[in-house]
Amino acid sequence: MSTYPRFWAAIGNVLRLSAFVGFIVGLILAYAAIQDYQSGATGQLFVGRAIGAAVFLILSVLLWLTKAVLVSGRPFIVRWLVGAYMLFWVISTLGIGAIVIAIAYALTGDDVDWKSDQHTRNAPRVYMPKPPANWSASGRVGPSGASVYTDASRSESLGVFDSYVPVQIVDRRSGFAYVIAASGARGWIDQRTLMEPT
Repeated sequence: MSTYPRFWAAIGNVLRLSAFVGFIVGLILAYAAIQDYQSGATGQLFVGRAIGAAVFLILSVLLWLTKAVLVSGRPFIVRWLVGAYMLFWVISTLGIGAIVIAIAYALTGDDVDWKSDQHTRNAPRVYMPKPPANWSASGRVGPSGASVYTDASRSESLGVFDSYVPVQIVDRRSGFAYVIAASGARGWIDQRTLMEPT
């Protein structure tokens, strides 16, 4: 299970910023090594620049790809290694690194790309038959979403409709509405969770 996905996504963004800088440094070193080679200077300076360019470019690619591993938490050892590195970085920069991490955290939003998918794996699934040919939206699920039931007495839960999903209202009974989404998911939801055009 992925824990603190936003925090790890923020750390991943800091590493991606480092990867971008490292990529630029690697390109500069590679350009300098090419100039050395073309001028015939193939001594220690050329070898050092060539190795430095290769190291910076490889590390930049690895740092860029680390974000997905941090968010997923698999393998977990990566989080430990990156966490130890970030702690050392914060201490060695006398806290300036913590400010950079805080800014990255503030700028990292709740994005579906890095959110933990644990809640979707454990959630009950809504039966998804094909919608009728004459389906048309007559309302939307409200901002809080809606629990879906097999009948108006809420005897069995089918799952949840996400916020603002367009639905067709087919029937109403006892404060509940039978709705069909464009995906074909259907069931009874609390009528108070509906947003209908006025």
